[in-house]
Amino acid sequence: MPDLMDEDQRALQQLTRIFVMIDEFSSRTSSRDTILRAEPGTVLALDDQQSNPFHGSHAAASALVVAVDHLQAIRRMTDGCPSCESTLMTFQVAAHWTLLRAALENACRAIWLLGPAERSERVLRALRVQADNVANSDAAAKLLNPNLVRPKGERIARVKGIASGAGLSPGKAVEPIRYAEIVGYAGNFIADLGDHVKFLWRACSGAAHGDAWAVLSLQERQALDIADGVSTQQLTVSIPALVLVASEVIEVVGMAFGLFDYRNQPVEDINMAEHT
Repeated sequence: MPDLMDEDQRALQQLTRIFVMIDEFSSRTSSRDTILRAEPGTVLALDDQQSNPFHGSHAAASALVVAVDHLQAIRRMTDGCPSCESTLMTFQVAAHWTLLRAALENACRAIWLLGPAERSERVLRALRVQADNVANSDAAAKLLNPNLVRPKGERIARVKGIASGAGLSPGKAVEPIRYAEIVGYAGNFIADLGDHVKFLWRACSGAAHGDAWAVLSLQERQALDIADGVSTQQLTVSIPALVLVASEVIEVVGMAFGLFDYRNQPVEDINMAEHT
């Protein structure tokens, strides 16, 4: 068996490369000069015209920004203060998995929005995002003051009207969104790996919730005492496991950025590329 210290050292080297990629992603989401917007005459811009004012490009860009924000939190939390303690890294038992789950969900959301080859499906998904926003904001607002809530039916009717105007099914435009659908689609879009990416998502979610199956699977553990077949476990971070999952999440985020850039080309350029 390989020496565990060597395995940890290799994982830390890989983690350093992951940090470089996170910084590259951050450079695209943290400046006005590189803001993620639909350029005129592109596929994204034409999609937005049909779902206006609920632009799919805005929903995808927002998902990418949120994904990178969580990755940056991992980087800062782990790397600490490079200028004052350049050799120190800090690992949390649970928080990394919470952040990785959020990064993965949002990267998958961007791919789900941008992936379909047909404009009609991309527009439908942009409208479904807005319908989902209506449902969630309505449920939240009613908990505070139902009298201040704009009627949900009125807001949903607006989404259906936009769908009808675009020649799309109003019913499909307001179908609920489930993250299992989003994550599975993204995994299959990348490389027919829907179940694999859904497993990563469920594992991160389980660890974020403190579920025993995920916590015990993803962490290093040592039994401190055993009594009547039950043991108390001391948990520490498995750096190789963390780096493995982080590497896969980074790949999904990179794919989401690449897909945004692909859809943000002039229509004629994409048509030419797809027929050569």
